[in-house]
Amino acid sequence: MNCEKLITFYIEAIGSRKPIYTLSFENDKTVNELYEQVLYDLECEDDIILYFNNDKLEKSDSKLCDIFNKEEKEVCLGIECKKYTEREILEIFYYATDGPNWRYNENWLTEKPLSEWYGIDVHENSNSKFIVKEISFYMNNLKGEIPKEIGKLINLKRLNLGSNKLSGSIPKEIGKLINLQDITLSINELSGEIPKEIGKLTNLQELHLYNNQLTGEIPKEIGKLTNLKWLYLHNNQLTGEIPKDIGKLTNLKYLYLNKNKLSGEIPKEIGKLINLSCLHLFNNQLTGEIPKEIGKLSNLFSLRLDENQLSEEIPKEVQELTCHKTF
Repeated sequence: MNCEKLITFYIEAIGSRKPIYTLSFENDKTVNELYEQVLYDLECEDDIILYFNNDKLEKSDSKLCDIFNKEEKEVCLGIECKKYTEREILEIFYYATDGPNWRYNENWLTEKPLSEWYGIDVHENSNSKFIVKEISFYMNNLKGEIPKEIGKLINLKRLNLGSNKLSGSIPKEIGKLINLQDITLSINELSGEIPKEIGKLTNLQELHLYNNQLTGEIPKEIGKLTNLKWLYLHNNQLTGEIPKDIGKLTNLKYLYLNKNKLSGEIPKEIGKLINLSCLHLFNNQLTGEIPKEIGKLSNLFSLRLDENQLSEEIPKEVQELTCHKTF
């Protein structure tokens, strides 16, 4: 069929009969491309379903001119947001991470209670429709990308996907999981930047992102995680300066930023981390003087600042620390 013209789509909420959005789109595009354009233009965070003549317009690679009358210039489509059940979200996660080839996948995609699905723990006696409390798949041969839909598991407290073969970026939607206390995505093949949305996870106590291929700067929003005790970002390709906001993490016990490409000076605000036990900044590109404020960290048992380009002069306050020190 000859596809050489535009179709004007009037998009309206189901039952409203009032267009909320108008789109002129080439009719040689596919249905999938139409969905992508509508999602982008409306800045939808949820998936959508489009309807034509009360029938669902299924996503496909079919061209629009093969679906609508070739003389059609204007088409009215209904739209509604897709609301996922928890089982549907987990099914998306299963296929996105190569579930059939996981090391263990007992009871997944069955009708058994979610508490019997391998790696899933739930909130007992909960009245919520979303009961998943923990996803734990350490060393379970997960491959592929973490789907954005994981951000809909609103009562999740622990996410452990460490030591797998996950790739792609960390989805920004993870910032919606405001009940999270522990994120472990270490020892994977993740790339891209650490999403600033992580700063919304104010209940977080542990953040393990080490041994990946993460790039970009450490987001200053990380300073909002005032309950954080473990911050492990080592063995990545992070650049830029250590944000001063890190000094707000006064509950922090372990700060591992070693083996990155961090530059600039060590912020004196690190001296506010009075509960710190380990401070590892070695093997970066840090310059300038060692801040004397580090000498306030009386609970340190390990301090490593070696393999940088720091001044050779070590402040007396730092020298007097009784911990294991390497400069």
